[in-house]
Amino acid sequence: MANIVRRKKTWITAEILDLCNKRRELRKKRFEPEGSEQYKEVNNNIKRCMKKTKENWIGEQCSEIEENLRKNNSRRA
Repeated sequence: MANIVRRKKTWITAEILDLCNKRRELRKKRFEPEGSEQYKEVNNNIKRCMKKTKENWIGEQCSEIEENLRKNNSRRA
């Protein structure tokens, strides 16, 4: 099966998608002692990176809305 990449959420970056692909490869090895640690590490990195990226994206959206409201541009807000 080919690795088809679909971005439904606009805040997901290419870095996160690369980490997801790496996790997908490590999923097969997660029952081995060494593979288990690698899988957990990559999984935690994905969670951290996604949380930080989403917070930044939400902050940018909020600041854009506030700026449009300040300019009395309610359509864009």
